[in-house]
Amino acid sequence: MENKIKILYSLLLAILFGLKVNASDSLITITKYKQKQFKIQLNTNIDIASNCFNTKLYSTLFNGKYLEENIKNQVSERSAQYNRIGYDFDTELKIQFKPKRLLKNYFKWMELSFSDRNHIHAGFSRDALNMVLYGNSPFVGKKADLSNLTANVLQYQQVRIGFASDTNDSLKSKFIFGLSLLNGQRNIFFNAPQFSIETDASGYEIYTDLNYQVNHVPSSMSKFGTNNGLGFSLDIDFKENWTLSTNKNYINQLHVSLRDIGFIQWNDKSYNVMVDTSFIYKGLNINSLKDSLISPFSSDSLKSTFYNTKQNTYSTSLPGYVLIENGLQISQKHYAGIGIQHRTFAAYRLQYRLTYEYRFNNKSSLGLLLTKGGYNNYGLNIYSRIIINKITQLNIGVNNFQGTLSYAKSGSIGGFLTWIYWF
Repeated sequence: MENKIKILYSLLLAILFGLKVNASDSLITITKYKQKQFKIQLNTNIDIASNCFNTKLYSTLFNGKYLEENIKNQVSERSAQYNRIGYDFDTELKIQFKPKRLLKNYFKWMELSFSDRNHIHAGFSRDALNMVLYGNSPFVGKKADLSNLTANVLQYQQVRIGFASDTNDSLKSKFIFGLSLLNGQRNIFFNAPQFSIETDASGYEIYTDLNYQVNHVPSSMSKFGTNNGLGFSLDIDFKENWTLSTNKNYINQLHVSLRDIGFIQWNDKSYNVMVDTSFIYKGLNINSLKDSLISPFSSDSLKSTFYNTKQNTYSTSLPGYVLIENGLQISQKHYAGIGIQHRTFAAYRLQYRLTYEYRFNNKSSLGLLLTKGGYNNYGLNIYSRIIINKITQLNIGVNNFQGTLSYAKSGSIGGFLTWIYWF
């Protein structure tokens, strides 16, 4: 009876939710390292996703080419009433080892890691997008609603210590607790909850109602490793496994994870502005990378544009992760998972995820991840885990594979690479 209840519970989750599972999250173990005492892991990932921009626009901007009208039209036609874009580029060096006797009774493994984290996100209305693409000419005699315009550019370094009750390769229950010290390097934050622009019939003057907040660290102070602020973050990860049949061919796993829950307090050399004002605006015209969304919000231009800028300390909440997953392993060949993920303080929609992984043999597996929500509408991720030899494993994947197939209809693309060495 108990097994039937757990099976129904798993099926219910499968119906209600979607999933994210990275290559290391699957229950399928290609090989086991129970006798190993030390692990080095190098992780890197890059990802850009948007519900309205497309990869053709990214390619044009980053190559410094002229942004043609047909690309602008494609982006505008894909846009929703409210739009999002997100970018992440992270690198991490992690060391995992078995602790000494003092902690051995409580934790099986300890982790030390150093990471460089880069994050950009923006949220904007359809009117705001069209004004950036075409200028204010389409709004002559009209009122453009740019409210809830937000953007955040964040770079920081992270030193983390973690404690694990068991390894990723174990089928036992697992608890991970991590605490990180953060070095704030760069930040540009813009938020305009109230923002409207009305252009008169002549097209020469516009009337702006604007309430905005800007926080930023000057670019001259934002070299790699520069300390412009300090912060802390917390990671909590819990996995509970149970068998669904007497022959133990069916293993279910519930996974709950909180990551990057924290903040950075920037020093008093930073700038912040809170303004409720109006001004004359002449629109924007984008034809190259330097005219893109980022340049109007560069820290140096902000300093000269906002006359009442002042230096003061402020804090930034990290774009954290909240993840709930449920996975089912059928024998040693098949794994299916479902779940939901949300990112806090990141202009992110609740994302539904569904994954499937197939193990070919003791050395390789292939997985597919389908997503709905987040920064884009839909996504298809493909990843593989490969055992190179007895002590080396490689995880590699392509995020939002659809971005490589349709440059005009997808604005999401990325990938990740993980190298693991045991000894």
